[in-house]
Amino acid sequence: ECAFSDEGKYAWVSNYNMSGTGFTNPGCDSCRGKNYDGSFIYKINTSNLEVENIVAAGSVPKYLCVSPDNKYLLVSNWSSGDVSVIDLETEKEIKKIAIGPHPRGIVIDSKSENAYVGVMGNNWLAKINLKTFEKENFLAPGKGPRHLCISPDDKWLYVSLNSEHAIAKIDLATKETKKLKVKGMPRSMVLDENANALYCVNYSGAQLLKIDCGNFCFTDTMKTHSNPIGITYDNSTNEVWVACYSGSLMVFEDTLQKFMKSEGGALAYLSELTNNTLESLDKLNVMDNIAGSVPANKKTDNTKPVTVSEVKKEVPETIVKKTEPKAEKEKAIV
Repeated sequence: ECAFSDEGKYAWVSNYNMSGTGFTNPGCDSCRGKNYDGSFIYKINTSNLEVENIVAAGSVPKYLCVSPDNKYLLVSNWSSGDVSVIDLETEKEIKKIAIGPHPRGIVIDSKSENAYVGVMGNNWLAKINLKTFEKENFLAPGKGPRHLCISPDDKWLYVSLNSEHAIAKIDLATKETKKLKVKGMPRSMVLDENANALYCVNYSGAQLLKIDCGNFCFTDTMKTHSNPIGITYDNSTNEVWVACYSGSLMVFEDTLQKFMKSEGGALAYLSELTNNTLESLDKLNVMDNIAGSVPANKKTDNTKPVTVSEVKKEVPETIVKKTEPKAEKEKAIV
């Protein structure tokens, strides 16, 4: 796991466990308790790839998250069941917060006020106040909360429920929870820059899933190599990168996202939906989300009717596999 600070100048990387002189009781995936060896976080300068500092953490540090104000680095320590709070100015651990068995995913709200942690060992989401460092059990969303994503407006929390084979969408104000069932194990996830789409890897099902955040429904499925485990989204290229335990990296291009950012693209798509599905409120909800994704400098005059033929755009239907050894581009299931 890795997180970046100082606008990408530094990468912070966790070392799973230690071995060698002085380390006799390393933690592991099935280990739980305070008696295991602690491990470390490495600070790497991304310009020269030099390790500039090493900071102590708990046993089996898993997930790392930098607060938006660049003040703290939070680390979930899997075996020791706590979260390390590292001050990025002093580059030292200033607090270790007991969180529960096997903590993993972490997100921090846009104001750097609260952090949410998935505690896989007791099926809870913990909430940490970053002013007082007090912890509360926020919500029990389901079995095996693994990875978390938060919308830019801090309204919605998305959680992959690895042991329940589901993805949860939580209203942070009311705690109302909706779930989507997955035929497999949903693990790592990522939101696009406007939180219109959520991308998730299905570990046991060997799939990349795309979810419309507004309607909270699946819109695309792509086959991956076996055991996809890591995922990230490049907003500048509309590419989804997937790392598979089977030993490969796969790159997918979301052609619909790319089209929506083009001149007139969103208006063409809105017109297509309006012409064909005016009776569908779900589609209208999709349109609301899509309209918000158009950059301000790309919006066209919408005071007069716009049709697909007028803007001369062909609306893509799916994610296209961009790079894979000896494979051509192919369409996903819509």
